[in-house]
Amino acid sequence: MYRSRLNRLEEKRNFQMAALMILGTIGVIGLVIMFGIPVLVKLAVFIGDMNAARQGGGKTDLIPPAPPTVEISYSATNSAVQNIWGYSESGARVVLTRNSKSVGSVEAGDDGRFEVRDVKLDNGSNLFIAVAVDPAGNKSGESRPINLKYLAEPPKLAIDYPDDGAEVTDSNRVEVVGKTDSNARLIINDRWVAVNANGEFKWQLALVSGENRLKIVAVDEAGNRTEKEMVVNYRP
Repeated sequence: MYRSRLNRLEEKRNFQMAALMILGTIGVIGLVIMFGIPVLVKLAVFIGDMNAARQGGGKTDLIPPAPPTVEISYSATNSAVQNIWGYSESGARVVLTRNSKSVGSVEAGDDGRFEVRDVKLDNGSNLFIAVAVDPAGNKSGESRPINLKYLAEPPKLAIDYPDDGAEVTDSNRVEVVGKTDSNARLIINDRWVAVNANGEFKWQLALVSGENRLKIVAVDEAGNRTEKEMVVNYRP
């Protein structure tokens, strides 16, 4: 029963196709009689061109790539030249800007990775943004901005009190007072010391009789260091 129903459907489909072919033939004959063969040829060419356009003659990729990602794992550096890398759509051309100026463009590899080499940094902040353009010309949105600081100079470090070689007689403790950059880390005799928003610090040093050595180190975000050593003498 199932096969007989399929046979009936097939016979119906064949009948419809035959009817369409007959009607199409009659229509072609009518067009030839009314307009002549040249008009019929032009119509056939037009229909063929339309089919070719639908089958890939025009641009088919209208979807832009996703925004690239810029991968920088640190916020500051003391090196003036960097290789900046990240990920994008495979085969897309990635345009990288630093502080709104283009610093290079490269094609992303098969794994989507791209790298713009030997990018020179401005002193201070460097804001990186990347945009991808695929082979069809579709342009992505901007990547998430990444800021990289270039710090060429080591942090400032001034010790206001005590003076190097100072002698203390009235107390077995002395307050070390000074100033450094506000974003610097401060270490005195291998101990972390807090720095306020103005870069100022105070730290109590317990004295022993005789010579007391101090080693004070300031380290900025990029790893630049400034060191000072001094001696305080305690004479009880």
